[in-house]
This record gives sequence, C-alpha cells and structure tokens, in this order.
Amino acid sequence: LPVDDFETVERRFWLVAPASLRRQPPVPAPLLLAFHGQGSDAWDFSAKMRFGELGEGAGLFVAYPQGMRDGPVGAGWNDGTAGDGTTCTGEVEPGQTACYQSCDRLGACGRCNWATCYDDRLFSESLLRALFDEFCIDTSRVYLVGESNGGTLIHHLVHEMPGTFAAFATFYALPLLGYAAGARGQALRHSAALRSTALLQLSAREDTIIPVSGGVSSQGWIYEPRAKVQALWAGLHGCASPSGPARLNWSAGPSSIVCDEYPRCETGRRIMSCTYEGNHGDRPSGDEGQKLTLWFLLQFSREGVSSQARVAPLRPLNADSRGVLVVLDAWSFAALVVFVVLGASLGGAVLHAIVTQEWSLPLVHDDDLDKYEHLGHTFGSVAKPFGGAVWGHAWHVRDYTGDL
Repeated sequence: LPVDDFETVERRFWLVAPASLRRQPPVPAPLLLAFHGQGSDAWDFSAKMRFGELGEGAGLFVAYPQGMRDGPVGAGWNDGTAGDGTTCTGEVEPGQTACYQSCDRLGACGRCNWATCYDDRLFSESLLRALFDEFCIDTSRVYLVGESNGGTLIHHLVHEMPGTFAAFATFYALPLLGYAAGARGQALRHSAALRSTALLQLSAREDTIIPVSGGVSSQGWIYEPRAKVQALWAGLHGCASPSGPARLNWSAGPSSIVCDEYPRCETGRRIMSCTYEGNHGDRPSGDEGQKLTLWFLLQFSREGVSSQARVAPLRPLNADSRGVLVVLDAWSFAALVVFVVLGASLGGAVLHAIVTQEWSLPLVHDDDLDKYEHLGHTFGSVAKPFGGAVWGHAWHVRDYTGDL
C-alpha cells in the first residue's frame, strides 16, 4: 500500500477475510487491526494469535499491519515518543536504543529512541480507507489489538484518531511516561469522541519489561501505571469508582486469569483489566487470551452497545472450549420463566432460538477450521481454501506459497 509519508513508502499488511463476505448481499464485517510487537512481524503475529480463525463465527475481518524495519532494534511502530528524552533512564540496556533512518531524516533522534519515525497513524488511516473502499466493512465496529510495542502504538492511535474505534485491547503494553492522555492531552481535548471506545488491558503478573505497576522497567524505560490508565478511561466514561472483580462466570484456567472492571459506566462501555501468570511476551495458555479479547471487543459499536453488551462466558475459556458466549438480561430471564411455565415444548423452542441465533457469539474451534473457506481478496477476487489470508503488498495478492 503506497503511503505518502515524508516520502512515499510501500507499507505491507496481512489480511484474513471471513467467508461471510462472499454472501450476496455481503454481510458488513467487523474489522480488527492487530499490531505485532517490537522485532516481530505480521505473519508471525497472525499465526500466533489466530484472530481470523477464532472470529470466523462472528464474521470478523482481520488486518495484520507490518511495522517498519529501518533501524537495528527490529521492526516496530512509531508511538509518538521519538525525540523525547524523558521516557527512559540513563541506564537503558545496551543495544536497546537507536536512531532509525527515518528519525535521522526527520531530525527526531533522541537518547530514548528505539523505533521507527514513519507515521503509523497515517499508515493506519490509509489502510482503513483502502479496506473500507474495497470490502464490505461495518465502519462502526472497528477494533484494535496490539502486544508490547504494538500495544503502545494503539494507545497512541486511539488518541490520534478519536471516534474511529469501538474498542481496543492490549497485551503486556502501557503508554510511556507522560503519554497516558496522549502526546498533546487528546484524552481531554477529544473526551466526547473517546467515550465511544471501550478498553481491555491484559498483563502478565511477572512482567518486568513493561511492569503492571508502571515506573522504571528492567530495560530502563519509564511507563505509566496500568491503574492510572484504567482510572483515566473510567473517568472519560463516567464509571463509578473504585474498580472491582469483573462479573464473569468462567474458569480462570491454568493461567489464573483475574479480571477487574469499573462498574456502572454512563456510556454503557466497559473499562476492564486482566492479569495472568507469566512474563513479558507470554499470553494466557491456549487461546484463552484471544477468546477473552474477542469476547470483549465484539460487544461494542461506536454507535452504541450491542445486544451482547452484558455477555458473560458460561464455560471456561480454555483450549478445548468452543468459547460460546451468551447473555441473559433481566427481561430475558423473565421470559425464560414464562416459557418454562407455559410448557417445555414451546418454551424450549423459543429459548433455543434466542440463545443459539440471536444472542450467542460462537468462536471457531480448531476442529471446525476445515469447514470454512475464507475469502482472499485484495482489489480482485481470489478464493483460497487454506485460511484465506492474503499478503497485501502494492495491492497484489500473495498466498501461503508465495504465488501471485
């Protein structure tokens, strides 16, 4: 994808499109932008996270952008902190900082630099426009997820593009010191627009590279505390305080996932954080973290909270679970009682229709992947049976074997 940055640069990405886009008429798909961590790449991140496969039942379209690798610390993202010498101590580990070529050309080098200076906000905007133009995307249901440096980036993107995203989720990531509210205080300037965005943060308890408590990391960077970030977003949404255990009926699993959230948010959105056993780079065992993330994100639309706003998993989110998510509010419960009283036959039939068709969110299990044939499509229509992912480069189509 050509992007008119300070110079025209080809940006790359990996797509996984749902089979539902082949329906006539096509069903508008929710869109997830998933950003890899420092030193990783889009292909590896897609293979590890499997958001496309797990979200197939919800018709989820996933784009995995690729970070720029124009410096020695690896491919990464411009989170808006280049040139700021206050985000690290004088004891940063050797080899962890560098002035990338793009930063040098822009005169944005600094002692705490460690990533590219290509404009990843501009890249994200360009990619969204291209996807909106070419595919049937539900523009009110655009989500972000990122790990580590990718998670730091999406904090930046939400502030730089207020009103664009319905929800975002981070894995072991926090804003650097002074950037919790954005580089220019965007959380205050654009508070009305940001009230349409929900937040989930997942963190490993033993992480010292980006510690949950913030402060100076083991590598020498200084991060905002997660509690401060959560409180900021809770304030934006008019949530009650303090936070408490999340209302989830599910097993913590082998990773001992524990979640807290702020109650009674005026906007109907949710501000939630979860911790689990592990270090930086670890995710909850199996697909637990990814399923939890999709459950959270897909509740929300920028235009309002969906009918699944109070969805709670009714079975453990573990590697063997299908991850079916169901909500029953007060009216639904009353209706259930009436159905039971009126008779098992009529009540059972109606309840089955409600639970399985209207208010359930099935996530694809590994054993079901062979039932689906994803659509691979980038300015032209190409159907591939093996997952349907396509590598977008200058708007050509590249499949798993590298054939064009």
